[in-house]
Amino acid sequence: MISRERVDASGVLVNTTAAREKKPGYRLFGQALLLAIVIALLAGTFSLNRISPDLDWLDIRIMACYVLLLGFIVWALGSHDHWPQRRPITRSIWWFYAWVTWMAMSASWAPNGARIKDSLVGLMAMVVYVSMAAQIVKRLESEDLHFIWTALLIIAMLYFAAAMVAGPGDQGRYSAFGGGPNVFVRVVLIGAMASLFLYLRKGRTITLLTIPFLAVGAVLSGSRGGLLAGAAVLLIGIFPIMRRLGAKRSIWTSTLTALGLWGFLVFGGTTTMAFLQERFVQQTLVQGYSSGRVSIAEQVIGLFQGHVWFGVGLDGYYGLLGQYSGAEYPHNLFLASAAEGGLVGITLVAVAIIALIKAALKRRPISVNTLFAWLAGILLLVASQFSGDYYDSRMMWFFFVLAAVDNARADKEDARPDGEEASPRLG
Repeated sequence: MISRERVDASGVLVNTTAAREKKPGYRLFGQALLLAIVIALLAGTFSLNRISPDLDWLDIRIMACYVLLLGFIVWALGSHDHWPQRRPITRSIWWFYAWVTWMAMSASWAPNGARIKDSLVGLMAMVVYVSMAAQIVKRLESEDLHFIWTALLIIAMLYFAAAMVAGPGDQGRYSAFGGGPNVFVRVVLIGAMASLFLYLRKGRTITLLTIPFLAVGAVLSGSRGGLLAGAAVLLIGIFPIMRRLGAKRSIWTSTLTALGLWGFLVFGGTTTMAFLQERFVQQTLVQGYSSGRVSIAEQVIGLFQGHVWFGVGLDGYYGLLGQYSGAEYPHNLFLASAAEGGLVGITLVAVAIIALIKAALKRRPISVNTLFAWLAGILLLVASQFSGDYYDSRMMWFFFVLAAVDNARADKEDARPDGEEASPRLG
């Protein structure tokens, strides 16, 4: 490992590599905390009443926030002397806080029937998770974050295996651990991205063998919005990723994935082929079936037009319309912010996303870690326009903040192996 030095606030030369080697425990603790945050984000609104009806009162999000905050405080107090004092954190995160604050304030004028408590808990948990992640990423080295991609790949393969064991649901769509097909497709697609990251950054060719399985899992989810999000990421990220892969490795990766999908189509059986035909051809192209998204969007736009400036309030769509039509939420992050937060709400969420996207690309060349975190955020941004509520956007904010903070760090050389040339510019 190359020794790296910095000058602290008092003018003393500090060897950061030596400091890290003296106390690796703080790095491992920070990594464990970050992994715990990822798991909490994946858990979502998992309810303990699945284990026992007596535990229905306990919201796992609140419990996770308390435990993780306690762990973060212990880590912060025990490792303060080893933190890089001058490392910056992206100021674009304040737009995220502004959007969350406004949506929380809108609870004060929400209509009867709105699920205020649950919505506020979701916003609060999202802020806690994202804020802690930002502080941990700021204080760890870029190379200390690579384990997250290994964890995401393992989690994605566990989701895929669990889905295959459980089999298709009532609609023929696959999912795992009770998360639903739209959650499943996001997890496996991020896992496929993680396998590419590990191939690029660690040279682990074996990880590429997981891509065909994860691609098959994404198709079997039947999530049209999720697959569209995957296509958007492929379109945006194909050139910067291919530059890093090189011509031979790009051809090898593409061929392997194509062969895996071809084998799936050939040997998938008549039941699988019938599902694909029905879901993506008959329902989507022939019948124009949108799972009610079009009618929901029309209702949400109507609410916005009637309450342009401040919206109808937090979860106001459910309170006014959703509970009577059977729709839980607008299934679109921007439309929900517009209808329930008004022009102020949609402006803040749009500015927050744009600011984080720009912050992640501010310093060039960007590292592989920043690139893939940014692309994961794009994937979840597109997917959030087709399914989910505010809390379901939590992983999007996590990846955008991770990318922005990682790009803001001063020691950009930590993002590359010893002797590796700088990565080419994005785009």
